[in-house]
Amino acid sequence: MSVFRSLLRYSLQRLSLETNNKPCELLTAVAMLVNDYMAENHGQSAMFATVFIGAYEEQTQEMTYLNAGHERLFLLRPNHLEQLEVTGLAIGIFKTLNFKTNTLKLQPGDLLFAYTDGLPDARNGKGDGWGLEPLKKLLLIADRSTLTAQTMTETVVEQIALHVGGTEAFDDLTLLALHIQPTP
Repeated sequence: MSVFRSLLRYSLQRLSLETNNKPCELLTAVAMLVNDYMAENHGQSAMFATVFIGAYEEQTQEMTYLNAGHERLFLLRPNHLEQLEVTGLAIGIFKTLNFKTNTLKLQPGDLLFAYTDGLPDARNGKGDGWGLEPLKKLLLIADRSTLTAQTMTETVVEQIALHVGGTEAFDDLTLLALHIQPTP
């Protein structure tokens, strides 16, 4: 993962300085560059990664994203919950893949919640995975008046800890939340 992370960061920095690409063009170019390098140089070792890359424009409140085989992010809106589309295959499997981006408008009060597969795969002593239904419920019952990215991630971590108890971790777990502050 450190190789992918380094390549993605370097490519984002380099390509954003070299060009004035729109976010959709930049994200696509970065994914293609890293994908082709990994497939060509490490394809025999089956090194691949699922990747979510997003570019958020605070002024317009638009987020352009590319989801290369990663878990589908949740978007909690004031009146419903939706999941973002997967826009392509994981990076590093096949050379010359095409990657697609999507752009969405985030509204005040929206919460974007990202997670790795360690979340649904978190197992208790009986071997039962946590799944996604508990996450959906936590998102839907969140108190909107006190909701922050930090409180949401802390709540999810607490609930997973209760589920797994003292069981050794089955997989690593990473969570990320973006909350668009409600207008006063």
